[in-house]
Amino acid sequence: ETENISSISIYPNPNDGNFNLSFNAIEKSNYKIEIYNTIGQRVYSEDLNSFQGLYNSKISVTDYGRGVYTISFINSDSHITVKKMIVY
Repeated sequence: ETENISSISIYPNPNDGNFNLSFNAIEKSNYKIEIYNTIGQRVYSEDLNSFQGLYNSKISVTDYGRGVYTISFINSDSHITVKKMIVY
């Protein structure tokens, strides 16, 4: 797990493809958020350069259908935290 990220929240979970994503980046670093669908296709990617503090965003994956999605948080040291989300 990425030690630099705390308080990861994905809500609501499960959801209809629209959800809120928030976390707290404790140390200033480059972060990448990636979301993959069930068959491994990347459906969302966001780079946060020199970021520190509270991240809060509304994200939609409604174009990609139902299923289990994997959300990866990667920092510049290649530490990864992975969470799951269900779209019904």
